[in-house]
Parts: sequence; C-alpha cells; structure tokens
Amino acid sequence: MFNVELSSQTAPFLYPNTYCWYTPDSQCVKRARRLTTFAQSDVEKIKIIYDFICNRLVYDKELAAQQNKAGSSFWLPNPDWVLARGKGICWEYASLFAGMLRPIGIPCKIVVGPVQPNGITHAWNQIWSKEDGEIVGIPVKACAWTRIDITLMDAANNSAKMAAFVQGDGNYEMKYCG
Repeated sequence: MFNVELSSQTAPFLYPNTYCWYTPDSQCVKRARRLTTFAQSDVEKIKIIYDFICNRLVYDKELAAQQNKAGSSFWLPNPDWVLARGKGICWEYASLFAGMLRPIGIPCKIVVGPVQPNGITHAWNQIWSKEDGEIVGIPVKACAWTRIDITLMDAANNSAKMAAFVQGDGNYEMKYCG
C-alpha cells in the first residue's frame, strides 16, 4: 500500500482525463486561449467560455433520445468533436466546458448524477475561481467549488429561475466526477 498526496485539491481538474481528453494542439484548447487572451480574471475567462459554448452549441435532441432509449449506453465525449459538430448533450457540454477551462488554468470538474425533480442522470460542471464574481446569476465564491450547469442554463436562456435551481443543493446528487 502507498499514500498519495496531491499538491492541491484542484490539481486533478487542471489536466485532461478520460472524460475530457485534449492536447495542446486540440481545437478546444486553441479556441479557449484565443478567446481569453485579454481576460483579466478567472471569472471573466469562465464567462467568455460559457458564452462561447452557449452561442456555439445546440442541444442534440436526437442523440438524447437515442441515449434514453438505449438505457445504460456509455461513451466518452471528445471536446473537439463536440466543438466541430456544434451540438451535444449534457455529457458533451460538460466535457467541452472542462476541455476549454482546464488548459487556461481554471480547475473544472465534470460531475454526473441524478438531478431532481425526476432523478434523471445528468452531467454538469463545478468550477474553481481565485476570486469572487457572478456567472449568469450564479454567485462564485473565491477558492471554492461552484456548480455550473451549462446545459440547463443554456436551454432556459440563462433565466434567474434556472440559476436558483442550479444553486439548490437538493437538486443535484454527485455520483462521480472526473
């Protein structure tokens, strides 16, 4: 048996992994760097990437229907493929968001679990910022994880009602994250 110590609790969420694979040459990484070149803060960078994804992607209803019909079907998202297609489901939105934030130094988790009121399995993100701020009505506290559900917020046109839902701790249950 051996002990592992992390340099910080955010370290694993600054690098590619199975749920969010990218390289320095990936299109999502290049795009994130171009978009945030002049951003002054983490919150500004997160807002830029958030807006870019909401303006670039549409929800893939056909794929969602196929996944619901298949039941336990599982695949690994590819952020560059999602970016090129311009559409995706929650799993892909979350992977692309992480694939654009991590390489610019913003820790980002991809989280999966049931969401209320119907308990359907869903994917969302948690972000870590060095400073306080706000992203589409969701308060961001410095040096703490903040839940961001880009899929639901985009579908609801970033409404205050949806922001309140996303902030509600009883609405989300984390089963695993990566």
